[in-house]
This record gives sequence, C-alpha cells and structure tokens, in this order.
Amino acid sequence: MQRTMTAAALLLLATTSAAFADDDCNVPMADWQPRETLRQQLEEQHPDWNIHRIKVDDGCYEIKASDADGNEIEAEYAPDTLQIRKLEIDYRYGSGKAKSDDVSMKSSSADNSKSDSRPTVRIE
Repeated sequence: MQRTMTAAALLLLATTSAAFADDDCNVPMADWQPRETLRQQLEEQHPDWNIHRIKVDDGCYEIKASDADGNEIEAEYAPDTLQIRKLEIDYRYGSGKAKSDDVSMKSSSADNSKSDSRPTVRIE
C-alpha cells in the first residue's frame, strides 16, 4: 500500500512538472523578432494601451501595460510569431467591468513552432 501511494505521488509530480515546462516558449534566439517590433504592433492594435515594460520571461515576451481606464494588463507573446499566448486584465474598481479576468491562450502544438492551430481560451 505504501509503495502504491509513493508511486502515485511520484507519477503526479512528474506529470505536473511536465505541464509547467510546456508553458515556456522554446524558440531559438535566431528566430526571435525584435522587442521594438512587438511594441509597434501593440501600439497599432491597442492605441489606448500605455506600455510600461516588455521583458523576457521563460523564453516569451511579457508585457505590462495599462489602458485609458487605468485597468492593468499583463500579456505573454511568442517571440518568433508575436502571437499572444496569455492575457490577464485586472479591472480597476468602478470601471464598469468585472474585477479580474484571466484569459489564457495556449498553443496546442508541443514545440511552439509556427502552426495553424488555434489557441484555447480560458476565462476564470
């Protein structure tokens, strides 16, 4: 009984670790687009966003921004395609919207290469 529970715990730990590893962008640096290209894309697509920071986190571009209503925005982009992978918006109190939305868009391709697969969206 003890061995079965230990084996089950190890299996759960191994599968959980694999799931977390899949969240990273595993793209060779030679395929990355410049940070400034992402900034220009964001300014064109979201003119009401004020971009505070673009940084690299787990191999992905991560942006922090706010909109004209003061809502805080955090998003993750693939460095090669500049496609959005994750979006989180914390609505400011009184903006007439929900307090917080977490919209995750994750590619279904295992290697994060360019593909025609559509991202899945999760709203909590």
